[in-house]
Amino acid sequence: MTDGTATGQLMTLELAKIKANPAALRPVNKQSDEYEGLVASIREMGIITPISVRESQDEDKDQFPYMLVDGLHRHTAALDAALEVIPCIVHDLDDCATLKAQLVANIHKVETKPVQYAKQLQRILAYNPAMTQNELATAVGKSGSWIRDRLGLVKLTEAIVKEVDEGNMNLPNAYVLAKLPEEEQVNFLERALTMQPAEFGPIVKLRIAELRKAEREGREAGPAEFVPNPFLQKLTPIKEELENGAVGKALVAKHKPKTPAAGFALAIQWILNMDPDSQQAQREKDTERKARDAEKAEQRKVEREDKKLADAEAKVDTIKKEREAKTEEAAKK
Repeated sequence: MTDGTATGQLMTLELAKIKANPAALRPVNKQSDEYEGLVASIREMGIITPISVRESQDEDKDQFPYMLVDGLHRHTAALDAALEVIPCIVHDLDDCATLKAQLVANIHKVETKPVQYAKQLQRILAYNPAMTQNELATAVGKSGSWIRDRLGLVKLTEAIVKEVDEGNMNLPNAYVLAKLPEEEQVNFLERALTMQPAEFGPIVKLRIAELRKAEREGREAGPAEFVPNPFLQKLTPIKEELENGAVGKALVAKHKPKTPAAGFALAIQWILNMDPDSQQAQREKDTERKARDAEKAEQRKVEREDKKLADAEAKVDTIKKEREAKTEEAAKK
């Protein structure tokens, strides 16, 4: 056994003869949706990318002639998918080189971006016109709703795709935002970047309903109007309020509920961000956002006009140069 790292031999090995490395870089979370999807995919299609192994030097090498180097998730999922054999690349590595190989393999893994997944799913459907989205979901080990949400991402504008792929926008917000027409998406971009899904989702759904109603009535939809939307307070402030009651005291002192039932209703309203103070805060945030949106819209307009002017000047310059070249050519003749 050497510490070489050259590409090894591709072999098909019995899964039962491969031992998991006790010094694995990261554990497998079998309860995650990603792992369940991996198991379903391997059960459907097998192992596409071979795992890396080495010959074992442990005392139990008669039972486990090979030890895993890289591919713990695929190895574990193959076991859960009841595969008997899998493709492997057998490397000649010692213990130290194995640890290095694990680290290097994970360092150089480039995560596929969400919209890249979406485009690949779209290509699969394009190659298989008869395939339904549910059939595609089964093939890749995902739910039908996961496929529909991912496919929706291809409808996002290029600027928003960049925000999603760079991790600036959470996927639930991106899924909802993709349901809006492109010309509407930019108006909700800031909120998609800053709001939690429980708060952002209802706002977009309300706008979608407004747009559909306007379409049915054969008219243009006006700007989105502010409507307070209920969404749950985070658990931490609720726990803090349970301990010290500071918010409740302030709300009661300010709004003076006349009955215990009215006080209880005020508490529920606060939990849902629908008490008068929370609604006012939402309203103020909406006003500030509209001012920023208007400023950005004006900036985009100026940028478009500047670009048109620059393009026109470049075109004129090109025409002038072409004329000058023709004049020079004619003079030479």
